[in-house]
Amino acid sequence: MADDTILVVDDETDLVHGLRRTLSMEIDCRVLTAENGVQAIDILSKTNVDVVLADVLMPQMDGFTLLERIKSRDPAGTVIIMTAHGTIEKAVAAIKKGAYDLIQKPLDEARLIHLLRKGLELNRLVRENARLTEAIARKETFGSMVGQSLTMRAIFDKINMLAQSDVTVLILGETGTGKEIAARAIHKLSRRGRRSLITVN
Repeated sequence: MADDTILVVDDETDLVHGLRRTLSMEIDCRVLTAENGVQAIDILSKTNVDVVLADVLMPQMDGFTLLERIKSRDPAGTVIIMTAHGTIEKAVAAIKKGAYDLIQKPLDEARLIHLLRKGLELNRLVRENARLTEAIARKETFGSMVGQSLTMRAIFDKINMLAQSDVTVLILGETGTGKEIAARAIHKLSRRGRRSLITVN
């Protein structure tokens, strides 16, 4: 199954079915559909979606409101707006609200496919950048503590959890097992992280 997922949001049933067929053939992606913004938000709360293609005029929730809701939940979300009444003002408004682009109806299929491919590419780059940034931050935080095993992940999770609390922490272990590294990681992730950590031997 294709890794990429596109969500098409429009109350024009025939258009949605046509787009589902076309996009599945042209882009090799999974295509989900919603009739309005409310349905779209429900889908987005349960499924990872790479690009949202949404109409402006829809019942219950218009495309701009949907765009704002998506961006408030996921600032990196890629949204392309469709409108039958495309104007410069609407395009500017869509971009200001965080849309990747705006396309006018009736849809130019070649331009739409191009836009969606570019949107998927942007989404992959943004997600990969976020993943690498998180990995670098984790490496800096946990120092020489490395590992992907379930045990190490459990230790990292416990360090994150302890750092969010104000409880006193006692770390036990033999010499060389990384007690001080764990203590430094807890300190760095805590609210006191910007202050100095004083060690006493």
